[in-house]
Amino acid sequence: MGAAILKQDRRVKVVALKRTYATELRAPSQAMEVIAGRPRSPLMTTHMEFGVRMVIDLDACFFSPRLASERQRLCQEVQKDERILVAFAGCGPEVLQLLSHTEAAEVVAVELNAAAVKCLRRSLEMMHLSSSDDVSYGRASVMEGDVRQVARTLPQQHYHRILAPRPKNPGDGDLDLGDGGQEFLDALLPLLRDNGTCYWYDFAADWELPACERTRKILQDACARHHRECHVARVAAANRRTIAERQYRVVADFQVSRASPNGR
Repeated sequence: MGAAILKQDRRVKVVALKRTYATELRAPSQAMEVIAGRPRSPLMTTHMEFGVRMVIDLDACFFSPRLASERQRLCQEVQKDERILVAFAGCGPEVLQLLSHTEAAEVVAVELNAAAVKCLRRSLEMMHLSSSDDVSYGRASVMEGDVRQVARTLPQQHYHRILAPRPKNPGDGDLDLGDGGQEFLDALLPLLRDNGTCYWYDFAADWELPACERTRKILQDACARHHRECHVARVAAANRRTIAERQYRVVADFQVSRASPNGR
């Protein structure tokens, strides 16, 4: 199969087979196997999405082209001069789309995976954005580290929108064995300005859709801990494909505001 693909399209240099299907991992170690062409280590490629080229390390970064339409939807909601924080930025697909297709004043990326951060920096350089400190790239900033720690260094109530496409962790989903990402919500909510919007990614079983009451409760409880009102405008599957048997990645768009003094 691999040899046939190489013969059919001379632009293709390497054919790799995805070996891991069941889970989404930010660093999918040994997930890819080269079946044709010269082996590469790391297994690097470039991907074009809505006219934006991005660098991806297939051995070390989670990336899903199936979320392209979701990224386009997010870009369409961003207004001129808004400040955007992208947590769990990975190799930067959301960041690159925002820089290319919106007039956001500031886009801050936070990512723990060093290989993914390196890919994002290379993609920014391909967009002719240079940096003297590996952090600031014109309108964009790239910060490497755990978002729970990095958030402490960022200005509070500063961002108009926060994107949080978090990876799937053990216990996420309808089994409800994890904390539903509450630690991350507690780190991010103080950074969101009043009337700001967060796009929170969770994982749900097919029977939970479309209501996703468990996800809504996690968001409501988190906002209450921070004395913020929470208005969930939308919860939906991020795309039509499952990430595991009967399991979907869902996105919740919710807006926060200052809680009223009487608690209502």
